Amino acid sequence: MIPRASLFWGGLVLFASLSACQPKGSIKPNWLSGQAHPRFSAEHFLLGKAMADSHQKASQAAIEDLQQNFLAQLANLEARNQPDWPVARAVYQEDHWVGPGGNPELPQHGVIAALPKQVLFDALATRLDTNAKRISDAQKAAHKAMGDERDPYQALLRYIQTWQWQGAWIRDHAWMSALSPKFASDRYSGLQKLSDDEIKKWSASLSLRVLRGDGQRVDADGKISQALLIGAYQNLASGPFPLADIPMLALANPDSNFPGTRARSSELGTATFSMGVVPTEGLSEGKIKIGVDTDTVLADAGFDPSDSRFSSLTKLLQAVKVELPYFVRGQDFPRVLIWIEERQFGQPQASSPLAAKIGKFLAAKGYQLIESASVADDLAMVDTLEEIPAAVKEQADLVIYGTMDSELSKVVNKRFMFCQARGQILAVQTADGRLLHQQELTTQGAGQDEYAACQRAFDAAVNEALAKLLPNIQTQTKEP
Repeated sequence: MIPRASLFWGGLVLFASLSACQPKGSIKPNWLSGQAHPRFSAEHFLLGKAMADSHQKASQAAIEDLQQNFLAQLANLEARNQPDWPVARAVYQEDHWVGPGGNPELPQHGVIAALPKQVLFDALATRLDTNAKRISDAQKAAHKAMGDERDPYQALLRYIQTWQWQGAWIRDHAWMSALSPKFASDRYSGLQKLSDDEIKKWSASLSLRVLRGDGQRVDADGKISQALLIGAYQNLASGPFPLADIPMLALANPDSNFPGTRARSSELGTATFSMGVVPTEGLSEGKIKIGVDTDTVLADAGFDPSDSRFSSLTKLLQAVKVELPYFVRGQDFPRVLIWIEERQFGQPQASSPLAAKIGKFLAAKGYQLIESASVADDLAMVDTLEEIPAAVKEQADLVIYGTMDSELSKVVNKRFMFCQARGQILAVQTADGRLLHQQELTTQGAGQDEYAACQRAFDAAVNEALAKLLPNIQTQTKEP
């Protein structure tokens, strides 16, 4: 390796400008044509050359050539794309040649710039040690915040600082390895590349929950009457732990030009958002997206939020979010008829709990439910379920129909049994008879009696149906 602060060439004086300037009009030196310089060997120096119409321009261009030559040999692209030279301009040495000056359009100044490898190596080693200590101290502080202090947000800030210094450490390690082939086997090799697992784990453990304000109805002026209450929690094996100081950003219809609203979670883990107004023009339903405010997180960690180095980190944090729908009054809502023939233990039922639950959910979304009694005469004229959409096309825009049966599938004992619910759900647009959704359902439930077991089976069927039914009818019909 290159010993630190140990020069291995004789009689060289550092920080001096070696300017062996030849007389004006002399022959162009060989070192400008690719041959070795008598004073600056490639073994001990990084070298760069340039020609220009002035000494100053040629000198600056030669230094840039030197730096590009060095970066080009680096295998680590990250280290190549983040140059940060730790040496001052005065450290570079040079030799300067002045041309004959016969043709003013030709460059008359040639410069070779030389940077002692040892000087750069020692400067990098100092910076490497500094960043290694920063990383170690920040990680200790983060672990303490996560443990004894129970302050996960401060831990996140320390992880971010560690992440930033880690990038600088990786770059300097790569530079030193390029300067000395033996460097990889010295004491620095024990400092391996640190991972961002801590930040990934932190993001994965964070959850946001809607505590109040979901599904509000607003007038055309867009005024939100109820403040939104959002909880921030860390998911632990012992249960959710409320997180304080988490900065959050609420955006109404994120693609709109409406400004965001910021808030921080309290010691109880809750943040209150007073949205004021939300976009309503051309909408019957909007969304409020609430997530981690990454700009504030980076600012709290001491960094510029626009720094592109943190783009991958901010994506991790931005994945933690919740969305709240709101509905605009006075818009045209699709009219929906739900007709499900249901049997329990082989016996026809007068009403369908499945239809009732699907209807309640769609009504909350803004759909207009058509009571079956209002179309009783039309329904009396049909012989099969498939005929219903055509029979009620004047009264309903959408018909959801199907069958559902339930029966005991297993009796463990008198106090524990299983019920199976099985059926089919279809959704048809009445205007053109287009099939929007078709789904086979088979779900199970367990309980202490027949009713409890089948109730759980039907609840599971509702969840399974809505998970696929709602996206299909929203994307293929006029959304409410």
